Amino acid sequence: MDHVGIWKYNFELSIRPSEGCCRYAIYGLGGCGKTALALETAYRTREQQPQRAVFWVPAIDQADFEQAYREI
Repeated sequence: MDHVGIWKYNFELSIRPSEGCCRYAIYGLGGCGKTALALETAYRTREQQPQRAVFWVPAIDQADFEQAYREI
């Protein structure tokens, strides 16, 4: 299992269906598979829990994050 596979496995273990809102932050060095993990998780969440919404929010800096958050 490559490092992306390990991340995905560990991340899936931490995600449990719940009644409320959930927030997750994925961070790490460039090229370690953050985007692949986020996309896979978003697609699986959509398939398994279609009533939920997944929002992709950039966090390059605080201003970008706040703007994206307001737009949601």
